[in-house]
Amino acid sequence: MIDIKELWIGDMVEIISSGRIGKFEGIHANGKARINASGKIYLAGPKNLVMYEEPEKEEKIFFEEPAITKKKIADTIDLHIEKLKPDMIPSLPERIYDYQMKACIQYIKDAKTSHMNSFTIIHGKGTSVLKQSVLDYI
Repeated sequence: MIDIKELWIGDMVEIISSGRIGKFEGIHANGKARINASGKIYLAGPKNLVMYEEPEKEEKIFFEEPAITKKKIADTIDLHIEKLKPDMIPSLPERIYDYQMKACIQYIKDAKTSHMNSFTIIHGKGTSVLKQSVLDYI
């Protein structure tokens, strides 16, 4: 059961009874959630809703050329989303954070494989969530 008052506009939810997946658009006057699924509005009570998580797609991030041209990987990675993947700027902060962490982990693995002695990770200021996650991983 979901507490409808805890949902954010745009959160993806699934209506259990019908299996429809849509975006939360607010609370209707009768206390039910307004769900936009395929352009239609459905009303659902909290017992009929669950959060929907899109299945994660495996996305390998490459920081070096294929083995044929073997170039040394850069000694710095900038995790600012503007530098890393600018087309993700309008995405939800959780998705940006996930992408940044995957990129960082892949970079560290590549650096280790390349036997690098040192490298720099630029994580930015922000709320220090990314910084702490990077430090925890290292």
